[in-house]
Amino acid sequence: MRVRERCDEVRQELSARLDGEAHDARALDEHLAECEACRTYGSELANVRRTLRAQPVGRVPDLSDSILERIREEGLGRRRRDEWNTRLRIGAVAAAVVALALLGTSLPWVDNPPQRAAASEITQEVQGAARTLTSYRASFSITERGWNDAVPVRRFTAEIAYQAPESFRLLVRDRTAYPGSYEWPRNNVDLTAGARRWRIEEPMTCPTQALPGCPLPQATSARSIVRRQPFDGITALPTDIVVPLESIGGSSEFTVLGSSTALGRPVEHLRTSYRYAAPLVAALQAGGSWRRFGPSARVDLWLDAVTTFPLRFTVRPATGGTPLLSVAATSFSQPSSLPRSTFRTQPASVTVDRGFSARRFSVVGPQLAPKYTAGLEPYRAGVTDEGGRLLSYAHGMTWLRVIEEPYEASQVGLDLTVEEVRLEDGGTAYYAPATLALQQSLRRRVDVYAPSSSSSSSSSSKVRIETNLPRSELLKVAASLPIEGRRVSQRQYRSDGLTFRRLAPSSSLPSFARSPVSLPPGYEPTEALLTTTPTGTRTLTLAYRRPEADFDPAGIRITQSPRTDILPPSSENMEPVALRGTTARWSRERSEVEWIERGVYRAVAAPSFSRAAVMRIAQGLR
Repeated sequence: MRVRERCDEVRQELSARLDGEAHDARALDEHLAECEACRTYGSELANVRRTLRAQPVGRVPDLSDSILERIREEGLGRRRRDEWNTRLRIGAVAAAVVALALLGTSLPWVDNPPQRAAASEITQEVQGAARTLTSYRASFSITERGWNDAVPVRRFTAEIAYQAPESFRLLVRDRTAYPGSYEWPRNNVDLTAGARRWRIEEPMTCPTQALPGCPLPQATSARSIVRRQPFDGITALPTDIVVPLESIGGSSEFTVLGSSTALGRPVEHLRTSYRYAAPLVAALQAGGSWRRFGPSARVDLWLDAVTTFPLRFTVRPATGGTPLLSVAATSFSQPSSLPRSTFRTQPASVTVDRGFSARRFSVVGPQLAPKYTAGLEPYRAGVTDEGGRLLSYAHGMTWLRVIEEPYEASQVGLDLTVEEVRLEDGGTAYYAPATLALQQSLRRRVDVYAPSSSSSSSSSSKVRIETNLPRSELLKVAASLPIEGRRVSQRQYRSDGLTFRRLAPSSSLPSFARSPVSLPPGYEPTEALLTTTPTGTRTLTLAYRRPEADFDPAGIRITQSPRTDILPPSSENMEPVALRGTTARWSRERSEVEWIERGVYRAVAAPSFSRAAVMRIAQGLR
């Protein structure tokens, strides 16, 4: 089957998956693992559906059949992801996001107010360490509680080796004394990555809750990706275990508790919640079967005072108590270099060719290279399997990549995961923080759109820059591109009978709308979208994100629509809750509360937060 035909088929299957009707999930995931265009399409489709979900609600019941059919197709809620499919995906780190979406507790955003001065200094030290790192080797002991009722405690060892910028080795060995005669799956994981090849070997078995007594034989799966792009999201390396660059991305995300020692070295003791430390905790869970954590679970972290390496961390329930996960370094060194054999990979039963072809910078770069690269040096350049040009730069474990590819300009119009920003050169760009979504890691990124060569064409040349640099540096890089970005999502446009108008987050809102009095630390308004149906029903969706990293791709969404008498129907099991003098309903699947207040439909959704946190936002609407 030709690639384009397969992509068309996959996009239909993605739509079916959002409606809970996907059939060949494994084949779909395998295609997504190797097709960036379809992954992007799937992410944007999910965002559009969340935006349009409440639009059919209105006082006037004479909506046309076509509009009702559209709403049924869009779906009325997100379905729980199937655990079987999640474990089979190549990007196993994304399982952390599933935990964020499905689990929650009831504490406020953080346990203590942050000590900003000391936290800011630590953040700068982490960023500096990432630039100077060349190689690293360490071993860890791991204790996990709560994976299965019949196995109260599991114990592991882990060996980690890293050579800047893209060589990584993670070897996890299960040391658990499993009970009974049943053959429990050994959670042994081997992840190896080099500049051009990535490989993971992990156990394949039944879901955790089906153990013991799983009828399927225990087996091991080995998957490999060859001709990989530099720093691509599919083969993202769990390097937060080396330097927690994403977990400690902003000083508002953690509290400094003091100094102590670990492995005989001075360390800084930090505390944060799982929603902010997901990349660090998931670093040792890049494959296999592990217990999940709620977004408010408490993470204590001890960073080496000299190198900022995480020498110890624990995960406890938000209310405290016995650690659910304890990780401690048993050895640590920084050799000048590591043998190439450390990162040598073996053949795998399933191999995906990403089709990246290396080229010289002098061939690929002249009309694409930014003038400003934040001090990073040219690393790898080439052409993707779809003909896009790609440049990458690195220094230590800090990197950025620039890729040019064709794009349908209309696709960005409804995407509230991006923020429209003005660059220093006067151009317009579209920024998004780092996320984990659709079995891939999406790093901090900005899209710049060049004018189309044809005035009648809706296609556009898009330059995407991805990086683990801070947002401010990323925007400087974007402003130095040899193109001036243009606005592609018009302030007002029509599609399928609906009128869409993008509003600036700081602009005056419609009279029926309310804004939150307070948000979790670090969250800021990014975009607002006002939608009007042919019958005049208006829906306003407000989006709030963290500017550097937000490991729930949905962020915080507030949806409001006037002229509403009833809540939209839903097949979910809703819980009634008291809110603002009325009875609201709570969806655990979507982490969303919905209610009608004086004829206005209002909903607050925050999938990576607990119900108490969502209710606090809703209660504070003014």
